[in-house]
Amino acid sequence: MASNAVVEQVLALSQEGKSVTEIARETGLPFRQVRSLLAKAGQIEAGEEQAEDAEGSGRKREEIPEEVLAQIEARYAQGETVIDIASSLELNYQRVLRTLRERGVLRQERRGRRAKGNGKAEGKGPAAEPSQQLAAEVLELAQQGQSPVQIARATGLKVRQINAILQRGSRGGTAAARLAAL
Repeated sequence: MASNAVVEQVLALSQEGKSVTEIARETGLPFRQVRSLLAKAGQIEAGEEQAEDAEGSGRKREEIPEEVLAQIEARYAQGETVIDIASSLELNYQRVLRTLRERGVLRQERRGRRAKGNGKAEGKGPAAEPSQQLAAEVLELAQQGQSPVQIARATGLKVRQINAILQRGSRGGTAAARLAAL
């Protein structure tokens, strides 16, 4: 519980017209504690505190202009990865991903995973090893200097699968294996 001096300070700042967020910043108290103290003192009502919480959170999603949405969709259709699109447009990765899902253009990016419902309960084992073609693609991306995480995003495989392919490649003494070892 806050001391009387702190409670008085919170109430005084509220009477000056400061918001819950401003009071929390100024006093160093958690937002919820300030809101609770003001509610108990009758300074704010439940509806007001919820409205301010929504306003002060900054969680409102900005609308992306239609021309940018069209650009995202076109670049994705051309094969560019979600992370590359998001980075170049200075947008959040999850926002670009959500946009593609909402528009129904998001392709299945996890090639190495089991399809839904094909689990062990039905007698099927883990997902098959990546194809030779996919393994060659992984090695080629490694030769280009991409990290295992970047390769995983580009191919839809798990990082551990990428590392296994790179390790197998190093046993063969390929150039990709030497690059992966760096």
